[in-house]
Amino acid sequence: MKKIRISGFTLAMLLYAAALFSHQPNQLTYTFRFGEEISTLTIHFTPKTVLNLLEVLNPELKNASKIKLSAYEKDLNRYFEEQILLNENDLKGRLYVDEMRLTSHDAYIKFILEDVIEISNGVVITVNSLTEVYSKLENYVFVNYQDTKKNYVLSGERRRLFWKPLGSTKERQLGFMGSPPEWVLYFMVIGLFLVVAIVLSRKIR
Repeated sequence: MKKIRISGFTLAMLLYAAALFSHQPNQLTYTFRFGEEISTLTIHFTPKTVLNLLEVLNPELKNASKIKLSAYEKDLNRYFEEQILLNENDLKGRLYVDEMRLTSHDAYIKFILEDVIEISNGVVITVNSLTEVYSKLENYVFVNYQDTKKNYVLSGERRRLFWKPLGSTKERQLGFMGSPPEWVLYFMVIGLFLVVAIVLSRKIR
C-alpha cells in the first residue's frame, strides 16, 4: 500500500507540473508589475502563437518555407502597444522591449513602461490582442503591486477589467475570477490523484 501512495503522489505531481507549464497557442498570460518608479509587462505565449499572429499581420508569410521570428521584434512591439490599453489609452510610445524569447516552449516578451503609471484611482486594463487570430481566446491577467496580486481571466468577448490597489471594495468585477488558474489545476490534480489511488488499490485486491 505504501508503494501505491508513493507512485500515486509522484504521478499526481508530474501531471500537475505538466498542466501548469503547458498551454495552447490561444492561451496567453499578461503579468503587470506596477511600481513607484518602474512598471513592467511580461506576456507569455507559445512560438505557434507568434507564428499565427505574424501570418495574420503579414499574409505573405503563410507561403514562407522558413520564418525567423526574432526578425519581427519591431512588429510585435508595435502590435502589443496598440492592442493593450491602460485607462483607455494605448501603450504606443510607452513600451520598450527589455527581454524577448520567441523560440522556446515558454516564449515571452518583457516590456518596460517608460513613464510612471498613475494607479492611485485604479487602472482600467483592456486586452484586445489576438482577437483577430483566434475565435476562442483565453487571456490570463496578473496584476502585481507591492505585496498584493490580483488574477483575472479575459476572453475575446470579455476584454476589460478594473484593478484597484490595496484590494479596495470599489473594485468592479469586469472579468474578475476569484480563483487563479493554478488553483483550479491544483484541485483537478487532487481529484485525479484520488481516482488513481482508488483504481490501483482495487487492482491489488
